[in-house]
Amino acid sequence: MAVSNREKPAVLDSAASFGPYSLDFSTQTLWRDGEHVRVGKRALAILCILLERPGRLVSKSELFERVWPGSSVDEANLRMQVAALRKALGDHASDIVSVTALGYRFIGEPTDSFSDEPPSRPFRFQAPAAAEEPLGRERNIASISENLGSHRLVSIVGPGGIGKTTLALAVAKELGGFYRDGVSFVDLGLLTDARSVPAAVAASLHQPVGPGDLLAEILGYLRSRNLLIILDCCDQVIGDAAILAEQVLQAAPNVHIIATSREALRAQGEQVEQIEALETPLWTNALTAADAMSFSAIQLFARSARSGSGGFQVVDENAGLVAEICRRLDGIPLAIEFAASMATVLGLDAVRDGLDQRFAILTLGRRTALPRHRTLEATVAWSYDLLSANERTVLRRLANFVGWFTMDAAVRVASGDLISEAEARRITISLAGKSQLSVNWQSSPARYRLAETTRVFARQQAAPPGEREQAARSHARYHLALLEGVDWEAYDAREERGIMVGLLEEVRVALEWAYGEGEDNDLAVQLTLAAERLWLELSLFAECIQRTTQALATLDDALASRPLRMRALTGIGTAKLYAFTRQTGPLEFEEAFQLADAENDHAHKLRTTWGLCHYHLLTRVHSKPLVYADRFRAIASEQPGSPEVCIGDHLAGYAYYCDGLLRRSRHHFEKFLAEYTSPPRHHAILMGYAKRISGEAGLSWCLLFQGYPEKALAHAENTIVEARTLNHGPTTFFALGLTACCIALYSWNAAATDRHLAALDALEIEYEHWRPVILAYRGMQARQRGDPESACKLIEQALTKGPIGAGPQHTLFLVELADARRLCGDYAGARQATDLADDCRHGTHEIVTRSNVLRARAQITLDEGGDANIHEAEALLLEAIALSREQDASLLELNAALPLSTILSRQGRLSEARGVLEAAIARTSEGHHLPPAKAAIDALQALSRETPA
Repeated sequence: MAVSNREKPAVLDSAASFGPYSLDFSTQTLWRDGEHVRVGKRALAILCILLERPGRLVSKSELFERVWPGSSVDEANLRMQVAALRKALGDHASDIVSVTALGYRFIGEPTDSFSDEPPSRPFRFQAPAAAEEPLGRERNIASISENLGSHRLVSIVGPGGIGKTTLALAVAKELGGFYRDGVSFVDLGLLTDARSVPAAVAASLHQPVGPGDLLAEILGYLRSRNLLIILDCCDQVIGDAAILAEQVLQAAPNVHIIATSREALRAQGEQVEQIEALETPLWTNALTAADAMSFSAIQLFARSARSGSGGFQVVDENAGLVAEICRRLDGIPLAIEFAASMATVLGLDAVRDGLDQRFAILTLGRRTALPRHRTLEATVAWSYDLLSANERTVLRRLANFVGWFTMDAAVRVASGDLISEAEARRITISLAGKSQLSVNWQSSPARYRLAETTRVFARQQAAPPGEREQAARSHARYHLALLEGVDWEAYDAREERGIMVGLLEEVRVALEWAYGEGEDNDLAVQLTLAAERLWLELSLFAECIQRTTQALATLDDALASRPLRMRALTGIGTAKLYAFTRQTGPLEFEEAFQLADAENDHAHKLRTTWGLCHYHLLTRVHSKPLVYADRFRAIASEQPGSPEVCIGDHLAGYAYYCDGLLRRSRHHFEKFLAEYTSPPRHHAILMGYAKRISGEAGLSWCLLFQGYPEKALAHAENTIVEARTLNHGPTTFFALGLTACCIALYSWNAAATDRHLAALDALEIEYEHWRPVILAYRGMQARQRGDPESACKLIEQALTKGPIGAGPQHTLFLVELADARRLCGDYAGARQATDLADDCRHGTHEIVTRSNVLRARAQITLDEGGDANIHEAEALLLEAIALSREQDASLLELNAALPLSTILSRQGRLSEARGVLEAAIARTSEGHHLPPAKAAIDALQALSRETPA
């Protein structure tokens, strides 16, 4: 039957009743004796259609057309919905009968279903509509909806501006149709007199306020109602709101209540829904618009900004900036809306830069908003004014914390004067209950935090003389004690790094105060020196250098200051070595060693001697590293059995390696690794990288050049495994970047190179020295793939960026650049690179660089052509091979043997060419499938076919 031919239904009244059932057509809800009956929307739609024409047939085609408009639906769906409807009707299921093959009819006896004229509808209470739907609150809406059914009283609790009222109205919109008498909204925000609460409720229910017992009259009115009441903004009358809620729930079984407040009502039967901030990205670097818009805080910012300027969009270029603004506003919706409205006037950069004065710029609220919501300052001030005098004092003192803090920390900083430790503890708990503090119950012990907006506001409030100084000093001393008490040997970097990052934020605040308005240099110096290990653990070398230099400047030459100067100088020198800064020098370590020697400080004599050895290794000063390695061994031997004794072999291994003595170097590395079995963590942080890791790295280099590329790579990859357990940025880079990647590249292992370079790119920890090294590696990879032009660009860029000149691979990168330039035909540039590499090596015996330079120069000479050049190239290659054989450096010999065999073959000296290749291959114990050895083997086989054995 077509719609146009269908009989026009009578005008529906507001409700149709049959038996104990009542159907509300306006909201499409079904009731039985005042209780809501849950029925699916399609089943309910079928009942509405059947009740339009009770007793008359409604065809299946009409039901399909009206219940599933525009859809093709199987008849089984209709039968399933009718079955669900009959189940919901219980003993009235037989009121719906089916007419075989035709349709269904309702045969019950409805009353008040129809009239010829539109009826007058009974009054239903209606809550005001929210200006916009809340974002990111789907779980809260679902949770509140569910809890209302089982608890009847749900309190939405959270700080000012978090969106409690908006959420309550969203729930009312979702559930309002299920309440026969609708939703009543009661605004308690402007009340200060507790006696006004019943009057406000009566007004929202349109009940007159007479001289009698108003509360009793309200309860009597509600007793037969099925209603949802929203008690909004209970903060100023919270006790009386709680009493009223309890009495309503007892007197009116079909009334449910939602309350909003900064703290729970603490009423009987109450279920608390704690509202958290909107989600914001933890990191803003390289954030795309698509990723940013997956966070509810940024969705809200974008929506609010568009309402002020229709053209605003979150794009890749501004996504990080928007995310930073939302994160600094703690994900609080009202603050984000203010910021978005100002961004359309001032621009994103101005809003971000002005957040330190956020109360001055975030003032563009809606004119129709409540006074407490028209500016950000008004919102926070309203909450602050509700606190007691002591609560305000504690909040001001806790505003010294910039991040999460424990109850112990809160008590230490907040107590004093008239506030005892017990009172400080009680008030902290109270502030958390009033949504002035966030609480992380998952951590052990629980941790607390002020929203940044609350913190900024509290620090701007007037305080009694001396209060701020006392709280700031207590904050600094507490964190000094915390730093001095850290058991770094038990520190689990994977689990506890976040805690240490939070500790650093507090230390920064304390140092800013102590060096600044606090003018407490003694406390500042103590805190700075105690923080050295923290900065080194977190790889914040520039900050360590800057603050420790500042501490050093405050110290004089008095006898009492010498231990402090020693520690400061050692810290500066260590951080400079880690950072590979161009300002790295031996002066800090030399003065620190003299002070340590005068103080007979064993630990600092070792650290400063290590520093001097490491400095001379980096700066390629011939024989100097070995002098300091011997000194280190001698100092360590003053305490026999200490793990430091083994480090003497570690340093000797590197000293001999840099002097080109691979045999001795390998011996010392192997001895060190055999004896150094239980490394303490402080060796890895205070004396440059984890010693087992750097020891295996040194051994892997020796093995590589001595013709064991597979063993070398195995040792290198083992360092990665060990470094990841340590979770220390520079050590991880040493293992992955300065060892595994390099070993893979120099052995021409393409698969290992790809794997380790990808892992290196994925590292999140920024370190100034890393990026140029990675660029150089990409250049080496490009040359090996046959793209010398890209190789030149990448390696040149690497060598001119950052402090790479102080790195251990500097000379090898120069040789790589020479090879790439030669392949591009730039022979002058190639020679210049080999000259630079030769000038930078350790003395005359440093065979790794020297052999590579000789081989590279020979190939340049050979490519330039000419008979004289051929003889010169042959001489250079023969020298490289002889030098390599002095230290069993078979890889270096192999690299020189291949071009030498080419020269000899061209001259018809085939037997000599074969002999050169056979000797080099014989000295290479493994890795014959890798390109260097494979190329030599292929060349030898070709020669064997040309000459008889």
